[in-house]
Amino acid sequence: MNDIEIQHLIVMEKIYAGGTLKWKTQKKSKRCDCVLHANEIGDGYFILYARQNEIDPDNFSCGLKLVRSGKDDLTLLRYNGSAHQHTNVLERELIDYECHIHIATERYANSGYKIDHYATRSNEYSDLSSAIKCLIDKSNIHQLTLSDFITQEGFSFD
Repeated sequence: MNDIEIQHLIVMEKIYAGGTLKWKTQKKSKRCDCVLHANEIGDGYFILYARQNEIDPDNFSCGLKLVRSGKDDLTLLRYNGSAHQHTNVLERELIDYECHIHIATERYANSGYKIDHYATRSNEYSDLSSAIKCLIDKSNIHQLTLSDFITQEGFSFD
């Protein structure tokens, strides 16, 4: 998959069909997955996922994944918190405990790394709630809002 195809998948219109999102606790983190549909994807669909560590509020991630029948899932975008360092190995660039956005690239995929290994620093968000908001906006997701993620009693982004 080339970078133009990746960008097309990110910006194509995606629709959330509705329903209550369920947060689950697994391995000391809260997790939630949301299925999204796009008319341009025949037998596939997207998942917007969110993860929040229960101990460290800076340890979070949310992302957009493409799921297709008979093919590996592809993470197209991933918004990470500042709880860890990240190194762009091909560029030899260190992102030192800063929020960063991973984006799928043809270059990393062709170099044997995960397609979404490359990341850029970001000051667009500082916590999981603002990261989810950015992801919804950047990924052209309709009929889904941040308030859909706080419907489960007992969970907050604080």
